[in-house]
Amino acid sequence: MSAGPVALVGSGEFTPAMEDVDRELLEGRPQRVVFLPTAAAPEGEKSIAHWVDLGRLHYTRLGVEAVPLLVLDRVGADDADLASAIAGAGLIYLSGGDPTYLAATLLHTRVGDAIVAAWHNGAAVAGCSAGAVALTDYTCPTCAIAAGRPPEGSRSCRTSSSCPISTSSSVGCRA
Repeated sequence: MSAGPVALVGSGEFTPAMEDVDRELLEGRPQRVVFLPTAAAPEGEKSIAHWVDLGRLHYTRLGVEAVPLLVLDRVGADDADLASAIAGAGLIYLSGGDPTYLAATLLHTRVGDAIVAAWHNGAAVAGCSAGAVALTDYTCPTCAIAAGRPPEGSRSCRTSSSCPISTSSSVGCRA
């Protein structure tokens, strides 16, 4: 089987504007979406609840099974039960928040590896905002950039192990 499609979305996840895109990503795949609000974890419970509610509502409107996967830290990302929830998804979606946190949380974990395995087996993978950034070879420390400091050398942005859209076998990037 060939790898599934990858969608890098700037903004608008879980909104009506994305319905056609999500339908296309799910075409010919199991009508089950596993979505991870991991990137919002540093913002706290209220933000996580917002993304979970928005995702459930969006996929319910589409008539698709919606499975929020609360991988909020590296302990959760290495949990075998959480990783097993990825199996059978037609679409795995990484929503917005902090891209560096998301990448650092998923890299070299059971959940990250399960996402890659599902993608290699034909599942679609999508990331929006932080989720999109974490699916690339570069994830810079956003706090340094926001403070007006350049990242410390190219090594702080360049990854040695990248994500499904490159040739590596790991999701996420090292900051």
